[in-house]
Amino acid sequence: QLSQVEMFFAQYGMTIPGVIPTCEPAYDPTANKVLDVDNRLLNRFIPSDYMRGALVAPLQSPRAAGLQLVQDEATSWIGRLINHVMSGDAECVAYFMNWVAHIFQNRTKANTAWLLTGTQGTGKSALFQYVLTPLLGDTNTRLIELDTLNEKFNAFQESSLLVMVDEVDIRNHPAKLQLKHRIKGMITNAKISVRSMQRDSRDARSWNSFIFTSNEMFPLELEDGDRRFHIPAYQTQKINPQWVDPDMFLKELRAFATLLGSVVIDEKMLNFPIMTEQRSNTLDMTQHSSHQLNNWTRDGELFKVASFLPP
Repeated sequence: QLSQVEMFFAQYGMTIPGVIPTCEPAYDPTANKVLDVDNRLLNRFIPSDYMRGALVAPLQSPRAAGLQLVQDEATSWIGRLINHVMSGDAECVAYFMNWVAHIFQNRTKANTAWLLTGTQGTGKSALFQYVLTPLLGDTNTRLIELDTLNEKFNAFQESSLLVMVDEVDIRNHPAKLQLKHRIKGMITNAKISVRSMQRDSRDARSWNSFIFTSNEMFPLELEDGDRRFHIPAYQTQKINPQWVDPDMFLKELRAFATLLGSVVIDEKMLNFPIMTEQRSNTLDMTQHSSHQLNNWTRDGELFKVASFLPP
């Protein structure tokens, strides 16, 4: 006896198709397959055009690549932008090239983050919007605000390679302690608990690397022994508006991608933050604040203690 399905296809002279397996959506930037039938996975990662068609170039160190970035006519606009955001520090440029090259080549978490500080209009957002986002792909980057980190849902962490947290300043934030712990975990934890609307929480691999930006000089507090943050000098000079040309950045992106592909990743530069004066000052400010609070508590200066706490 024919089933209803068989009768339907027989009526129209059609052959019953084979079984189409159901697949679970996943995000894996390191996988080459879009559809993994054996494991029933559908990869939602979409490589950018620059990832697909990166040209082969002679291998070189991050420092050599940093010099080429700034000096080569083929990347002069992007090089000038990055150099300005890094406050003209050649060593920071080299560390940043090494960091971005790791994300571009390996498509995995860097385990360190950048804190870019400077007055408004120094090119921090332009770097993310016009260079890093098209380089890695629109679907693989996220721009969020600080308060997003304190929200219940964090699905953005499940499907992105690079996240920029804009306008960071947690010093007087009501959820300061919670944010500090969350930021530390986001930068280094290999796995995350993902919470989405109308779905149960689930564990997933963390692919995210982070850039934090702020117009404040000391927007974060660093613990003694911190190994998470690269912090270039605070940029006091606004970037020349004529240097921010999206069309020129776009023209140079292929050459920039080729340059990143030539970098031999330095694991020490990747995992151990560059020791800048700004980083040292941030550590000093954190320790001074903590020491001051301890002294006020010891001496019974309760009004001063209260003024130090978040509102």
